[in-house]
Amino acid sequence: MKEGELLGSRPELVGGGLIRSAGGWSQVKSPFRKGEGERFDERILGSGEFVERTVAEAEEKIRRQFPVAQRQREAKAALETLCREEDVTVAELLSGSRRKPVSAIRKRLIREFVGEFGLPQAEIARMLGISAAAVAKTLARQE
Repeated sequence: MKEGELLGSRPELVGGGLIRSAGGWSQVKSPFRKGEGERFDERILGSGEFVERTVAEAEEKIRRQFPVAQRQREAKAALETLCREEDVTVAELLSGSRRKPVSAIRKRLIREFVGEFGLPQAEIARMLGISAAAVAKTLARQE
């Protein structure tokens, strides 16, 4: 390190990993103008694919930190959208009906509410009008 300190600032060591490895800003900008650019972030050293994956993971962690009330609103909106798409009323879904299309929607929502929204099983049960045990059993099935 002492030897390197004597060399001072070196231009080839300045700039982010993508900029340096691509040969400068002009080489980085050119593909973007053509719609072929690689995603980059000056805070992350790695390929475009690695940067995309890292940013997506960070966004997921941030999203899970939203207050429960906000996640509940988003989950309720997802519930209403799915019911509308599948032509099932929200009232029927909440009634505990065992009709096959209703059960299929409920199963999808349970998995989505846990995986996408990170809601607790008891909250999911309240939102869907079923027992917490029914939520746990649905999640335990490997279908």
